[in-house]
Amino acid sequence: MTAETPENEPTPTPPGKDQTPAGESEPENSRNEKIGQKFVNDGVAITIAKAEIVETIPMNRSGYEQGDAMAKITDEKAEKGGKFLRVDTRVENMSSTSMDVACGWQTVTKTVDSQKREFDVIDDIYDLEKNPGCMDKLQPGLAVDMSYVYLVPEDAAITSFKFRNSNDGEESDYTTINFSQTLK
Repeated sequence: MTAETPENEPTPTPPGKDQTPAGESEPENSRNEKIGQKFVNDGVAITIAKAEIVETIPMNRSGYEQGDAMAKITDEKAEKGGKFLRVDTRVENMSSTSMDVACGWQTVTKTVDSQKREFDVIDDIYDLEKNPGCMDKLQPGLAVDMSYVYLVPEDAAITSFKFRNSNDGEESDYTTINFSQTLK
C-alpha cells in the first residue's frame, strides 16, 4: 500500500480537537496533514513525497561510492518475518550549520505502527541507491532528496512517521506525521 495520492492524504484534525483515545498520550507535535506538505522541527524541514511497503530495496554494498563506475546496486529482500517501509522525503537544512542527513545522529527518524511500536531506520541508509553519502554535509539553506527505510514485522500496520533534529546536541521533541491509512 502506498500513501501518496489525494485519496490517501491524511484528514486534518480541527484545531483543539484531540483524536487520541482517552487515557492515551499523543506524541508531542503530532499532526494529521497532507503528503507533500513541509514539516519543520528545530532547524530541519522534511516533506514526505511517498510512503510505501516495498519488497526489496536497492543497496550499494560494493564498497565504492555511488556514481563510481565500480559501484554495484543489488536489490535486497527483508529478512524472514519482516518487510520494508520506504519513506521518500525532501530534507531541508533550515539551521545555521551544516548537517549530515544520512549518517550520524543529527536527524533522527522513526516509524510507528498501530501497536505503538517504534522502528529505527536501517543501518547504512547512505548505501541506499540515490541517498546522500555518509558525511555528505547538507549546508544551511539547501535541500536534498533522502529516503528512509525501516525493517518492520510482517504483521505491522504502520500509522506514522516521526522525526526530530538534534543538530546542536540538544534533543528536540519529535514531530509526528500520521498517515491517513495504515500501511500494511
